[in-house]
Amino acid sequence: MDELQTLLNLAENSDNKEDIVYALSEIAMTELLERAIARLQTLTESEQNAIASIILEEIEDERRWDDSFSRSPDVLAKLAASAMAEYHDGETQELDPDKL
Repeated sequence: MDELQTLLNLAENSDNKEDIVYALSEIAMTELLERAIARLQTLTESEQNAIASIILEEIEDERRWDDSFSRSPDVLAKLAASAMAEYHDGETQELDPDKL
């Protein structure tokens, strides 16, 4: 995983297109991702940068969620158990979308 993170950091922090292409080429990609990258290469630099920013932000968001959940499985389990107990005790209300 460290090698992958190093390559992602290189791709994210370099202004040199050759560095970015190298980093991406070293990461094993699915066929779908390869097609997406090929399509991205036809876009303007600003469009490529915009989409790259979205992808990198999404990867970072997923990492943060994974970290949060891995640190708090007991808390989540307790919250779920509490919610189910309230439901079984008749302490919950059915959600009415019209009243949101």
